[in-house]
Amino acid sequence: MSYLKTQKNIMSQNIVPVFPVYFMRGLLKRIFNTIFLCLFLPVFSFAAGNFQKGYEAHLRGDFSAAIKAWGPLAAQGDAAAQFNIGNLFDFGKGVREDNVQAAYWYNKSAEQDNANAQYALGWMYENGEGVKKDLVKALLWYKKAAEQKHSGAQTNLGWMYENGKGVEMDDTQAVFWYKKAANLGRAEGQLNLGIMYKKGLGVDLDQSKAVFWFEKAASQGYANAQLNLGVVYRNGEGVETDYIKAAYWLKKAVKTGHSAAQTNLGWLYENGKGVAQDYQHAFSLYQKAAEKGQAEGQLNLGVMYANGKGIKVNYKKAVYWYRRAADQEQAEAQLNLGIMYKYGRGVEENYTQAVYWFKKPAEKGYAEAQTNLGLMYEYGKGVKQDYTEAILWYEKAAEQDDVTSQLSLALFYKFGKGVRKDYTQVFYWYKKAAELGDTGAQLNLGFMFQYGKGVEQDYEEAVTWYKKSAERGHPEAQASLAWMYENGKGIEADLKEAIYWYKKSAEQGNTKAQLKLGIIYKNGNGTVEDYTQSFYWYKKVAQQGDAHAQLNVGIMYEYGKGTTQDYTNAVHWYKSAAVQGLSEAQTRLGWMHENGKGVEQDYSQAISLYKNAAKNGETNAQLKLGIIYQNGKVAAEDYSQSFFWYKKVAEKGDANAQLNLGQMYEYGKGTDENYTQAVYWYKKAAEQGDTEAQLNLAVMYKYGTG
Repeated sequence: MSYLKTQKNIMSQNIVPVFPVYFMRGLLKRIFNTIFLCLFLPVFSFAAGNFQKGYEAHLRGDFSAAIKAWGPLAAQGDAAAQFNIGNLFDFGKGVREDNVQAAYWYNKSAEQDNANAQYALGWMYENGEGVKKDLVKALLWYKKAAEQKHSGAQTNLGWMYENGKGVEMDDTQAVFWYKKAANLGRAEGQLNLGIMYKKGLGVDLDQSKAVFWFEKAASQGYANAQLNLGVVYRNGEGVETDYIKAAYWLKKAVKTGHSAAQTNLGWLYENGKGVAQDYQHAFSLYQKAAEKGQAEGQLNLGVMYANGKGIKVNYKKAVYWYRRAADQEQAEAQLNLGIMYKYGRGVEENYTQAVYWFKKPAEKGYAEAQTNLGLMYEYGKGVKQDYTEAILWYEKAAEQDDVTSQLSLALFYKFGKGVRKDYTQVFYWYKKAAELGDTGAQLNLGFMFQYGKGVEQDYEEAVTWYKKSAERGHPEAQASLAWMYENGKGIEADLKEAIYWYKKSAEQGNTKAQLKLGIIYKNGNGTVEDYTQSFYWYKKVAQQGDAHAQLNVGIMYEYGKGTTQDYTNAVHWYKSAAVQGLSEAQTRLGWMHENGKGVEQDYSQAISLYKNAAKNGETNAQLKLGIIYQNGKVAAEDYSQSFFWYKKVAEKGDANAQLNLGQMYEYGKGTDENYTQAVYWYKKAAEQGDTEAQLNLAVMYKYGTG
């Protein structure tokens, strides 16, 4: 049973599309032309009349008239008019856009405690528009507005606390203000509060509460919340997985043109989750998102082109979209671009470029990229071969539970590549991969327990790991488990179970298991003797080139066991095994030539085959040559040759050869007459029950010869 079976493979170039998970912040940044007529009516009727005129002018789009009506009021200190004039300058309505003037009028209004102006002025300071950027002042004005129950300011103030902008980072304060905004019905605040619950920031992690607030915001038509709600239903986070609901909410967000929602909905269509599988529609959604610059949409569009889903395979376009996403630092796109360069798909093969693109995501901690980079260093592709560097990257990926890297490290320690051979480390990494469910690692772990490599020998543990791998369909593990059942190692011997697992393995083409079944059915071990089944399994293996199976198929054809007797087919299979150097097959093929069975009689060919087998120590061939040279029927009589071959066989304990050798010594045929040696060999044969040798020995004793 061979020891090492797991092989490393470079990552597949057919990368599965990612399902991007987005939790988009609902940070409202600007006030959009909000005119507050009722809240800020001046005391005097004249002023009220002018404010009303400005409002009506604004409604009909006559911004110049609005400025004419509100300007004097603003100059007189009317806070609402000051805010509205600032707003018109901010958005260039009726005047040239002028952030400095906007900030000036917002400031005038804000100092009179106008919450909307305070909010707008906070935004100007946060972003450095019309004023020098000053996060502390931004925080100050947001806080003033927030304390007046301005939900937008409360949302932005929460964001400032969460991200440490203008103040020390404080998730608890962030939650406090998000909650204020959320309770006032602010969709952005509700979304952000949901995210804090989802991540356990400033509050105990609570997926159910996250979903509650996502639903609140999504029900208001807020696309970011609809996206997030779709994602949690897709992933079953805080709710039962429900692809139909995921599709429902993502479709709502897609109607607003939300690019991330388009990507996520595309994934549902690609995989037929919650919707009928439709590659064309998935492709269309990815394309829309990609054209808007959405990195995951670009990645997934590239995958569609690479795999020919919803569109004809086009590696050049796949590379184009991978590159667009990779330039946005999308890690999987960078990995895929590296793979395209490695295999020359859509670009000229270029290992240096492959390494360049693998390194980018690898340095960010992306495990698959680290594995691929390790492989490039291991085999010296695009870089100088460097086992130490390969190990470094494999270890980084392996520590993130990347199975390929774990298997690679096991092999490095087994063969001493860049490290001292260390079966303890081999065992360690196979165990890591095995515990993650890799069937090859489970098989190898079974081997290590069975043979005590890197761990104390433990047949029961070997059985445990063989079984894990076997139950998941690994053919060699099935054969190994069968052997343990057959031989009662680590488990009670059970030939029926052994046959069951040999069959499982054999049906997957495992030649060892097929050969075992041929033997089991031929000998009736643990089952009824069944030559038909034996022939069936031997032939399976024989057709795959196994010499021993070919020999057995030949024997079954020769004697009509499990199949119709057929000398021609017997010759065919003996010949197949003989050319591979199998001595017994050469002997049997020699006999077929000697006796003209399934082939024309040919003594010289028979002798040639016997000699080839005899030189390799095949007893029957040696005995055959002894007989042939003794009787002179097939070849010229040659007692010396006969003696030579009889002696070879006699020394192995063959009674017939011992008898013949005794006779040659007695009569001086092919050697000097020697009664002592004759007695010696007669005695050897006689002790094995050969009656002729016993008679000859009796005569020798009677006459005192030898």
